Amino acid sequence: MQDSMSTPSMSEEQACLVRPRSDSDNSSKLGSFGSIARTMAYTEAIDGAGEPGNPINAANPVAELNMDTNDSGELIDYDDANALDLFHEDAMRQAGFGLYQLRVFLAGGLGVMSCALELAAIPLILPQAEQELCILPHEKTWLMTISMLGVCGGAWAWGGVAALAGRRRALLSALAVHATFAAVAAFTPTYPTNMMARFCSAIGSGGVLPAAYTYVAESCPAARRGLLLPPLLLLAGAGGLYASAAAAALVHPQPAPSTTAHFSAWHKYLLLCTLPSLSALVCLIWTHESPAYLLSAGMQHAACNVYQSIHKSNQRCRCGAAAAAEFRRELALPAKPPAPPRAAALLYKSYMSIFSPAHRRTTFTLGGLLALTLSLQFYLSAYVPTTIQDIENEEFLLSTRHIDNETFLNQLYNKTIENIEYSNSTFINCTFRDMFLSHVTFSNCSFQDVVFSNIKTVYSVFVDSEFVNSSLIDTDITPTSGLIDCTLTGTVIRGVSPRCGRGGAARGAGGARGDATPHATLAAAVLQLLLPKIPTVWLSGCMVLLSGGMWLHSAEGLVIMEALYRFFITIISFRVYVAAVTAYPPGIRCTAFGVISSFAMATALLGREAGSRGGGAALASIVAAALSAAATLLPRLAPGIV
Repeated sequence: MQDSMSTPSMSEEQACLVRPRSDSDNSSKLGSFGSIARTMAYTEAIDGAGEPGNPINAANPVAELNMDTNDSGELIDYDDANALDLFHEDAMRQAGFGLYQLRVFLAGGLGVMSCALELAAIPLILPQAEQELCILPHEKTWLMTISMLGVCGGAWAWGGVAALAGRRRALLSALAVHATFAAVAAFTPTYPTNMMARFCSAIGSGGVLPAAYTYVAESCPAARRGLLLPPLLLLAGAGGLYASAAAAALVHPQPAPSTTAHFSAWHKYLLLCTLPSLSALVCLIWTHESPAYLLSAGMQHAACNVYQSIHKSNQRCRCGAAAAAEFRRELALPAKPPAPPRAAALLYKSYMSIFSPAHRRTTFTLGGLLALTLSLQFYLSAYVPTTIQDIENEEFLLSTRHIDNETFLNQLYNKTIENIEYSNSTFINCTFRDMFLSHVTFSNCSFQDVVFSNIKTVYSVFVDSEFVNSSLIDTDITPTSGLIDCTLTGTVIRGVSPRCGRGGAARGAGGARGDATPHATLAAAVLQLLLPKIPTVWLSGCMVLLSGGMWLHSAEGLVIMEALYRFFITIISFRVYVAAVTAYPPGIRCTAFGVISSFAMATALLGREAGSRGGGAALASIVAAALSAAATLLPRLAPGIV
């Protein structure tokens, strides 16, 4: 019994030690981030370690770990960042891959899915939202712009929060803000309050990406990241499909009669869009803080507890594996650990560190490449619907139905009347109830004993018409709005609702393009998973060749071109995200991710503004070719980063 107590088991001998050097040696080797004020040496004292079936050579464990030694065979000291990176990677390798990584992936993946929903839902609710909230043409563009501004600010802010407070805390708070204000936006009764709620929701959504990608990457062994990160794109594409499917079930492109049930449809849709973020919050209950963050923040003992918990969770899901197998790591800490700097100073240093000489080229390359690709993506996302809108307007005007010199007696109208011009017609004892008049003109018509009840008009007017013994109840038709040079005899106007002063386009565009980009995202995820080594310059070169497709003058052709561009842009953007996670030390990688994403989204706003102005196929081809060519050349100027 005593011998068994004194002889450590094989698992107990697996100990990784981080031993501090003296303070005199520390002063000259502090990094720019400065989160741990000491230099460490990474050592491995094991006879056999790693995952089951992958033992390390007991005779020369240093060689198996690819660590440098001097002539005497002792380990060479590394700086703090390298030591902690080596410690973390080996710890995650020994902790294994299994149930715990699945939990983290679900939390991060559902968060990414909620981000995709944030922007995908806006075009789908516009047809109904503009009716109920009376959104003017110039205000419609602000719904997307305000969301992009929120994503831009959220990525910048939460990137620093994730570096300072931890990945899990940042993801938890960002998802909570996003879900809360997304639900608030579903109940807002006016356009200004809806704008404010969507802006706050987008701030939380912008903070999800830096935290989610970093959290998932740091919670699995390096060898398995190529399997775990690409499926995040699958969930992003699933978010777009979810948005389209829910909109098809609840939201109709052309408004139906103005009943309460109809006008609550897009509110219900927005509530349904909060389910992924709420599900992600639930998944975070069974996860821990990123151990890489805990190490970089000086909380080594907490990090070791997380490693042990990960190991235990992964052992439970293995059939026949010993659930009680121990995972033990030790950290030799200095007697008096240095006091951490103030949060503000630490945050400032993290932002400045990404522009230090060691990381400047990486930051500019990743930021520039992501800015070019997102600018092209949002340029096309504005140009394509604008061009389709013009095409549909031409077709809509050509399809206008003209009715002249007709008499309608005892008719009940309770369905939307659209794109009709009535001239010199007479309506006797007719009823218009619970409906829309969309792009309808009544010119020189007569209404006798006609009832208009609960009517909303969309670009519809009555010109030089006569109303006799009629009533207009709960409508937006008044002598000052909708009735032009009309005569009212014995006619009652009661319960007038505010008339929306909208004008402009004949119809809304974009209904046909709802499913194109999500499928492109899913295809991009599959390609990245199966063929991850395709050079990035080849992908951007393909986009240069596609620029001639902007000359297509059909809605279907433009939708296909946008989907093809989205396919290549999604892969390039994903590679930038992965590079941002892996190219920086743990202490600043979230900050770098947030700054790069924020800068790219800011430039994407300019691209979207340019695309919304149209300009013709020639200009669109030039812009697409120029941005694609720049994205092709940039990785060549800094090879090896992407």
